[in-house]
Amino acid sequence: MKQFRFYEKVAGVALLGGACLFGCKERPESDPLPSAEPKVEVGAADTTAKGPARWLGASIAGLARGAAPRIFGPSNLYELINGGADVFVDYGLVSMAVADYADKGKKGVTATVELYDMGSAAGAMGRAARNLAGLDSKEESGQGLPEEMKDRGQLGSGDLWVWQGQHLLHVTLLDESPDATAQSTAALGKELLPKVAEDVLALVPSLPAPQELAAFPKNGLIARSFQLWPAHCLDRKEMGPCWSASYGKKEDPFTAFILDQGGDAAKAEKLTSTLVADGVLAKAACGRTLGLVAPTSASKKEAAVLLQTLSASSCPSPSR
Repeated sequence: MKQFRFYEKVAGVALLGGACLFGCKERPESDPLPSAEPKVEVGAADTTAKGPARWLGASIAGLARGAAPRIFGPSNLYELINGGADVFVDYGLVSMAVADYADKGKKGVTATVELYDMGSAAGAMGRAARNLAGLDSKEESGQGLPEEMKDRGQLGSGDLWVWQGQHLLHVTLLDESPDATAQSTAALGKELLPKVAEDVLALVPSLPAPQELAAFPKNGLIARSFQLWPAHCLDRKEMGPCWSASYGKKEDPFTAFILDQGGDAAKAEKLTSTLVADGVLAKAACGRTLGLVAPTSASKKEAAVLLQTLSASSCPSPSR
């Protein structure tokens, strides 16, 4: 019988807001952690592997890898993640690799490292941003991470995730030692998980942030509020994929969005007309549909100024 890895012991649970960050993983009882000798250098990429598995070397942050990384793709990720595979596929999953790393100095301590190739920086960042959507203090979610990761990741009591380039890294700590408690596991996680992330990401290529984000004005932007809607912008069926961001006060924000129509001005104008008729503050600019969803208490003047600024930044002059 298979067990849900995250529920094997309370001290080893990696939850955020009562639910697994990326879905619960299943691990067969017969999947041991062999003590095989490393086949590659400590902290080095495994050049014999393909895809994201190449970045999961024989040793990470002083932990020794057990079995070789397991590989999953869009068609079988559901075998690993219970009920959470579709969202990765929606954001462009190409493949992922997962491996367990054991602390030989402390029996029972295991870090499960998952590395997802999301196909693009937009896919990686978009999937990561999905985790922040329901948090009140998004800007605080990176506390405890190395400075260079704070705006790209989140550290929980027993797990960590961070995106870099087109990859998304998720590390989970499980402490099955006899003296483990929820408090001791949380403390160990805050110490160990950032080190694991640093070692892995030192090997993973970087890419610039998605270029669409540069069009969003910085003034008034709520930190880490970007979201990528992979199918329907703001869940509106008449709209396609878009990026959105929040502005103003956290308790009463504006939501601005940019929907790229591939430079098709006529298509952008048509969608804009549909949205305006439905009461949405929208504008077509440079083959894009720009819009603003504001709370009823918001100032119409403030909203109009933001939309104008969004339009100007979406259509930079040739000299810029």
